[in-house]
Amino acid sequence: AATRQCPLLIVDASALAPDIFYEDHVQASVPLIVRDVQLLRLKPKWSDAFLEARAALHVHDEVRLSSGVSDTSFPLTKVAGERSASLTVRDFLGSYRRPNRTANYYATNLILPHLADDYPKPFFTELLDHGCASGWCGGLWLGAGTQRSSLHRDFSENVHGVIEGTKTFTLFPPNETAALYPRPETANRLGHTTRMPSGARTCGGLQRRQPHACGSDENASAGHSGDAVECPRDFDRFGGALERAFACSVHEGEMLFLPSGWWHEVDTEGGATSSAGRGNGDDALGRSLSINFWFRAEWPRETLRLAEREVEDLERPLRAPALRQLGLDLAQRGRAADASALLQRSLELEPDQEVAAVLQTLRARFGGLL
Repeated sequence: AATRQCPLLIVDASALAPDIFYEDHVQASVPLIVRDVQLLRLKPKWSDAFLEARAALHVHDEVRLSSGVSDTSFPLTKVAGERSASLTVRDFLGSYRRPNRTANYYATNLILPHLADDYPKPFFTELLDHGCASGWCGGLWLGAGTQRSSLHRDFSENVHGVIEGTKTFTLFPPNETAALYPRPETANRLGHTTRMPSGARTCGGLQRRQPHACGSDENASAGHSGDAVECPRDFDRFGGALERAFACSVHEGEMLFLPSGWWHEVDTEGGATSSAGRGNGDDALGRSLSINFWFRAEWPRETLRLAEREVEDLERPLRAPALRQLGLDLAQRGRAADASALLQRSLELEPDQEVAAVLQTLRARFGGLL
């Protein structure tokens, strides 16, 4: 069975008030597609030549590399030397679109603060906390041809705007987490990524069943679109989640609001090859450019409840660290009562002087309110 067609509401940015956005989408954990004409105006302006003129010698540490020129999959986390590289903006722009490139390059979260003058953070996000000292941390995602970011989730509120090309998001809500087999990590005990090696294509045939999704025929023939529809025994719960998933294509001039905790796999397709490059020739690969704004997670009640349930399903040694991470994050967000309850539970499982000190501070400051 195919993933469902996109059910998301589409609204114009000029008609979206910050309080309505916060109540109906952030607190309710409901994704949304927003049209913004300002994004369309950036396409001709933010050409490769413009970016080079503004930031040629800027060194970017998050250039992701595929395993080969025909591979579209990229690592999600930066590990030095592991399919990642540090390049100047000039060097990246000089090679990423070349037809004879030896690897598929993808610049992720490239932050150039002076671009804030061209595109401030969206007005409707006014009630969200950017967590950025400068007040603007719009990260560029720049590539050519086709890219895929494997199935993962972010514990942040995420607004992703497409300037050039198309992005197709395969989406799973937070209540599907158990069927997506999260991989606990030191930096995120609940898991940012999945243990399934093929991500949203674990059961095979996702591209075959969802013909509008981005992705090359070469990837399909390489096993991403296999004929089998049954899930491997190790991941047999995933089949039901895939039935309930849906795919949304976000086009030029549109942005997707993705609430914290939503799982997503992203296929990116470059735009027309006639878009302005930097001397890469008439046969240069189509360019994709988008801008992403992350905001600190608001932890609406239902999302937090699901996270607490996940903690209970972890192996016992992982529960206290996971509760600590959740509790400390909520303390930073000013959620004293929720933070105190989680930190107390973590101390009951595993003593920790730092956590005890934070809990004591919360109790001294808020007293009977906890």
